[in-house]
Amino acid sequence: MGKVEKAFLAVASLLLSLYWPADLLPLGAASASILTFAVGAWVIFRASEVAVSGIDGLSSALGVPGYVAGVGAALVSSLPELTITLVAVSSGFPTLVEAAVLSVIASVGFGLIMLAALVLLHAVKFGGPMRLPREVLTLELDAFAFTASSYSVLATLALILFVESGGSGASLPRSAGAILVAVYLSYLIHMLSSREAGGGQTGRSGAGPTSVAIEAVAGIAAVVLAGGAVVHATEALLNQAHLGRVQAALALALVGTVPEHAVAFTAASAGRGDIGLGNLLGGFTQLSLLVVGLIAATADVPADPYVIVQLAVASASMAMLKLFSRDDGAIDAGEAGLMAALQLLAFDLLLSL
Repeated sequence: MGKVEKAFLAVASLLLSLYWPADLLPLGAASASILTFAVGAWVIFRASEVAVSGIDGLSSALGVPGYVAGVGAALVSSLPELTITLVAVSSGFPTLVEAAVLSVIASVGFGLIMLAALVLLHAVKFGGPMRLPREVLTLELDAFAFTASSYSVLATLALILFVESGGSGASLPRSAGAILVAVYLSYLIHMLSSREAGGGQTGRSGAGPTSVAIEAVAGIAAVVLAGGAVVHATEALLNQAHLGRVQAALALALVGTVPEHAVAFTAASAGRGDIGLGNLLGGFTQLSLLVVGLIAATADVPADPYVIVQLAVASASMAMLKLFSRDDGAIDAGEAGLMAALQLLAFDLLLSL
């Protein structure tokens, strides 16, 4: 990417941070939102190239496995989304809280569909299953196992509370959310302190830590700014469309994970599957434990059919991912297709409730 395009990328990112307000453009609100979405999508995918290049160089300069660097990038890139979600649920309105939970857990589902796409891309380019870095087999799968088990327990508890309350008024205990957050922080400390050699691929070399750090930060910042603008534009369009809470939650989940998915897809396309997997799988754990945990710890999550189905499906998805990863240390195209099919089934069930 040339200097001129990088400069244009930076200017577009700064403009997007203003969310292209309608009163600054000679366009209606809907047209401004559509323009924001289009420009934001372009910035996300172009800036992800800069971010991946910087993360690649930084992981090599610091001697950190690419997978771990990808996990760190996933955490940084989704901090604004996490902040917006917590501000929304702090209002205490049950509808907003439920929409936030549905959107976050649905994001994991869209992430699994993206993982299936990455596996298929790998099969086409390299003619075989996607081998998993050592960090996945030694650290990440433990988090998946805990997520599957805890979500299964929470889904069962939510079902019991729903039945006992006669279908209204029950919510999950906030202490459960605090436990999820504590487990995530333990996982993150363990993951980011891991410096096992041989677990990832060898990235580029020769660039100084400062230059690649600037490149990584600039790329991630542009992705974050554009991602926030795209989500904002989507919310405006959804409000005008007057969609139901489930349809709106699924739409926001799909759009809200675009920045992370763009980085993962770009990394995989560039032959850095370890960074892509770290960004994608690390995002699963972050959403399932940290984000859902913070929501449940700070607001009353309703125990209703929508939440019960989402918790149950997320539990099954994590268990399936752990099983497919553990049996041979890789995920093949057939296994990826089964994971995607489960998510499509889940979304169909949600929309039919």
